[in-house]
Amino acid sequence: MMPLIEKNKIEELNRRLDIRDYIAGCRSDKAQQTLECPFCGQKKFKVDSRKGKNFAYCFSCQKSLSPIQAYMYVRKMADSDFVEAVKTLAAEVNLDLQLPEKKKISGKKSAKDAAASKPEPVKAVAVEESPFYREQLAASGLTPEDTLAEVIVDDQRVSVCPFSSGSYDTQFWKLDEYGHDMLIHYYDLEGRPLMYRPKGGRTSRPYVRVRWMIPEAHTNPDGKPMKYQTPPGAKCRVYVPERIRRMYRNSAIIDTLFVQEGEKKAEKACKHGIPSIAIQGIFNIGNSSEGLISEIQSLTRRCKIKNIVLLMDSDWNQLSSNLVIGDRADARPNLFSKAVIKFRDYIRTLHNAQLSVDIWWGHINVLESGEKGVDDLLSGSLAGNEQEFADEVSRVMNSHDGIGRYVNIHKISSLSDMQIRDFWTLNDYKAFYALHRKRLEQLGNFKIGRIRYAAEGAELKQISGFGGGEDIYSVIEKKDGEKTVEFNMTECMSFLNANGYYLMRLGEDPSSEYEFVHAEDGIYELTIATDIRKFVLEYIKTNCNTQYVVEAFMKKLQNWLSDKRLEFLASHDEPYVAPEKGTHRSYYCNGAVVVTAESITAGAPVEAVWRRQILRRRFSRVPVLADIRHEHDRFYIDYSPNAQACHMLTYIINTSNNWYSHDNPRELTPEEDREWTQHIVNKITAMGYLICEYKYSSDHGVVVAQDHRMSEVGQNQGGTGKSIFGDAIGKICSQAFIIGSQASSSDQFLFSTVNKWTRNIFIDDVRTNFNFKDFFSYVTGPMVVNPKHGDRFELPVDRSPRIFITTNHTINGANEDAVKRRINYIKTSTWYNPEHTPYSDFGCQLFADWDEFQWQLFDNFMMECVMFYLRSVENNWGGPGRGVVKPPIRNIELRSLRQGMSELFFQWAEEYFDPTGPNINERRNRREMFNSVLDFATGTANHGISNSNFRKRLEYYCRFKGYDLNVTKPEKNSGLPYNEWKPQNPDKIYVGKDDKTNGQEFYTVYSPEKEKQMKPF
Repeated sequence: MMPLIEKNKIEELNRRLDIRDYIAGCRSDKAQQTLECPFCGQKKFKVDSRKGKNFAYCFSCQKSLSPIQAYMYVRKMADSDFVEAVKTLAAEVNLDLQLPEKKKISGKKSAKDAAASKPEPVKAVAVEESPFYREQLAASGLTPEDTLAEVIVDDQRVSVCPFSSGSYDTQFWKLDEYGHDMLIHYYDLEGRPLMYRPKGGRTSRPYVRVRWMIPEAHTNPDGKPMKYQTPPGAKCRVYVPERIRRMYRNSAIIDTLFVQEGEKKAEKACKHGIPSIAIQGIFNIGNSSEGLISEIQSLTRRCKIKNIVLLMDSDWNQLSSNLVIGDRADARPNLFSKAVIKFRDYIRTLHNAQLSVDIWWGHINVLESGEKGVDDLLSGSLAGNEQEFADEVSRVMNSHDGIGRYVNIHKISSLSDMQIRDFWTLNDYKAFYALHRKRLEQLGNFKIGRIRYAAEGAELKQISGFGGGEDIYSVIEKKDGEKTVEFNMTECMSFLNANGYYLMRLGEDPSSEYEFVHAEDGIYELTIATDIRKFVLEYIKTNCNTQYVVEAFMKKLQNWLSDKRLEFLASHDEPYVAPEKGTHRSYYCNGAVVVTAESITAGAPVEAVWRRQILRRRFSRVPVLADIRHEHDRFYIDYSPNAQACHMLTYIINTSNNWYSHDNPRELTPEEDREWTQHIVNKITAMGYLICEYKYSSDHGVVVAQDHRMSEVGQNQGGTGKSIFGDAIGKICSQAFIIGSQASSSDQFLFSTVNKWTRNIFIDDVRTNFNFKDFFSYVTGPMVVNPKHGDRFELPVDRSPRIFITTNHTINGANEDAVKRRINYIKTSTWYNPEHTPYSDFGCQLFADWDEFQWQLFDNFMMECVMFYLRSVENNWGGPGRGVVKPPIRNIELRSLRQGMSELFFQWAEEYFDPTGPNINERRNRREMFNSVLDFATGTANHGISNSNFRKRLEYYCRFKGYDLNVTKPEKNSGLPYNEWKPQNPDKIYVGKDDKTNGQEFYTVYSPEKEKQMKPF
């Protein structure tokens, strides 16, 4: 059997080694680099050796390597060579492993213990091992044999190890049996695999938790590495070791059951006679139908449990390791105390099932040896003397103070919330500071109970102080000795103002009501009276260790600080910082992202911002687009190594491809490639325009998304992905969504969902009769908003939201100059359609199924869109003072012309002016032509063709087909004859003046293609 290697030694060895030394092709002078993956061949293999990081990970196949594993992979060493590899590498860096020898333990088991542990006949199943899997178990003093579980598979009882090697994709859909991570399989008390149903899924899947080998490659929404991950959408469940399952099957008596934080801790404790089950961290206790209570109720009933103990690690009272100046210092201790209170309340519910148990809470003590959890202690300081720990547990639980050398355990069955908080000194801010003074002095200023303090040696100074230096209450002792609490209203108002609580009038009307607002560190948010009272109560709980004072506030605060009295709070002006020209700011959890035409800078300070403007993601710079250049009247795009992995960029590229489908690729001509690139840049700059808050006076307009493919007027193609463009905007800035069929300027509540924070209005799928001219005033002027429930207000043009519209049709009047000036078009190809959706390309739902890395790429790409929009404005890529690059425009004009003439007129003209027929290139009587249209339209209602608009429709048709009109007459603007005007304007359509004879009007529709040699006129 291999020797056990302490977990901290393995971690120390991986820290001392340099991953770059064991990866082929790595440069020693670059801390971050992306190489070709040795497993899948994709160039997505990230090697990161920055401070605190030392790993390699492929974002394609999700394979990962630590320095030890990289060493073994390069040398093609087997899994069984893990210890040898560790010894060799430790010698290279002069690390003393001090491998312990396994000690023999004498003693006999009782008959009851032997019966409880006697295994039933089972069918053996091979156990797969990997270096990381073995490393994890060995670090806790376990072997696969220690954890073997008798479970039911295909109606057969078999023996398996619940810990195995393998990996999952980020959504836990695809299992990689050859992955290097550790999988933890969950089984119920009967040995059946636990199942869960993923969000949006129809079938249940095995409940498997993953311990990632490279936590840095798997971050949570806050950007913090995750060691363990539960399947997305699955509830937290309880892990039951086989020894507990065996005792349950045999109805063996369990006097005391421990609840541990983590599966390996529970397995290690069970191995040494301490019955334990595991939860996935102290905050994941579960619920009444699934998880802790359900499992404990069954165990308690059958195994006659008397005591249930929640046992925490030795860091139970440590402050967060990520504290920075201004943070709430008691945040972590508060969470731990709430977890204990929740545990007490949950276990108390067993009394409803007529089950009487005592409830306990305990923790491992801080030792010089540094062991954190039960498994560390039993495989470290107490290795070979594990019974000593079990004996101390029994002694401590029967002592008066619950204090031992290795562990403290306290009975909490009847303790109040306040008494439980006392374990963390949370009811006395001075005692809390004294306990954590060394750490808090380093911060300088911090919060305790949401109140800001400054450390001044042994003293604490409250930064957010009171108006008169008094407290918000006083204790008055009456003559009979009874004490009463008096509330100081004046000081409480000063106290609340000092801590950022104000009144603010958001409506411009003087009669509009005030709102309660809380401001902290430059971030503002609306609040309610109830939250203000909770803030005061929390202050009292933290700063007063007198029970009757706390109870007085709990009873009377509702009256002392009624909604009406809170109107005495000081008022505050609405925060607003006007956007700077050439600069955009987006706000993330870790600071502002500042975008200019040349750069994207993350982590800038946040000031005068509403909390609702802050995206609940962390931003770190990962280039997607390296550069966009405009040379010799065409665009060139340089992509970064991350570009191929970015779903949003791929979507933009695909919806710009108008030349071939996904299943029929071909080589493009130089002109087609030029147009494709221009379509991409058009969408990038349009996206940036919609996000950018600063409004250039020369660049106002609505972005309109249409299908590139022309269809019959009134026909609804759709399904090309236009709405995804609008959805993407809504993931970056506050957006109001309007159903296109309901978009009418006559609706006084059309913008009722718009508020002062709205930066984009998305009108999806407008109809053919949509009157864009009615929206002119909203594009270039202020926007008046009339909410259904609230005060009417006006947004000035520099603060009004930009508008994005999708349509399957042409905007009415699109050929008119006034309309053209106010529209920025984007065109979507037919790459996506009902048969080939984005899911077909990406294997997931965009946005809904993305992991943290994909969101990181998305955020970077969107900020790059803003950067290139600003650069476009500076360089006039879209025209003088315009930032949105125009798409190749011919198809847009054709759509507008076809809709302008109507589908019925177009079909008549196609038949009437058939190139093989008698009417093309011939002078025809207007009355006869009009009657021909009416005959063609027989039986068609509301065709809209009249004497007054006949000529206009005929002009539209000529422009659509490239025909000339009335070539025997002078050109209507210049007066030049056809043979002089046409050579000067070969790419334009000739429209001659009216052709009338003897009171009758004639039209000549002329096709140069039909008659190459034009007759002299």
